[in-house]
Amino acid sequence: TAGWPVIDAQGRGVVVNCTGWENRDTVLCGLVITGGRGRFGGIMCVDSSPTIANCLIVGNRSADTSGAGGVYCKRSNAAFINCTIADNWAGELGAGIILSGSGATLSNCIVWGNEPSQIQATDSDQFIVSYTAVAGGWPGTGNSSADPGFALPGYWAAPADSSTAWWLADPATIWTDGDYHLMSQAGRWDPISETWIQDTTTSPCIDAGDPSTSAGQEPMPNGGRINLGAYGGTNQASMSPQE
Repeated sequence: TAGWPVIDAQGRGVVVNCTGWENRDTVLCGLVITGGRGRFGGIMCVDSSPTIANCLIVGNRSADTSGAGGVYCKRSNAAFINCTIADNWAGELGAGIILSGSGATLSNCIVWGNEPSQIQATDSDQFIVSYTAVAGGWPGTGNSSADPGFALPGYWAAPADSSTAWWLADPATIWTDGDYHLMSQAGRWDPISETWIQDTTTSPCIDAGDPSTSAGQEPMPNGGRINLGAYGGTNQASMSPQE
């Protein structure tokens, strides 16, 4: 239901491992990163600074009490642009994103529903977050704490019944895919029916991106401003309600 190509680690360790001195010219774009299980779940960056753009990082788990379910960066300076980092799980001291002695930038992103917390960054980290929706809020220009209004978030389910939400800490729990397109009264792409459908509400993350960033391939009407999250700037971006 993601609408993007999927890289699924199927519980066999971290999904994406950047430890080879990658720089900003190394770009990971337009992918779903899921199924990671280990000390780190979705993406691990050590001594590397890649660019991660238009990626959906969901349904990853850390088996370590202080690990990162979604993203872990150490001695790195990665850039995350129009990414959705949501519904990843880590131990009681972990987070969706952890920065250790690292810088990073997040712009036009959504960080939501990660457990037990969204972001951990030490005071020495050069962490710049702008035009990003973060559950609970985060300091920075244009940031928001408003519910992003996903079409149908994924969830962790009981091993014997994928229709039943389950105890997150149970290592046997399984991930049930969702749909992270933003709800819109003007129109939202539905990857199941492969049609545009209309919702009864509109996500506050539509037209909430950096005003200096082009709306790219967003279908009309697009408000002339990029959406937040993995589909912002693409031909699957949710449409903007007309005035």
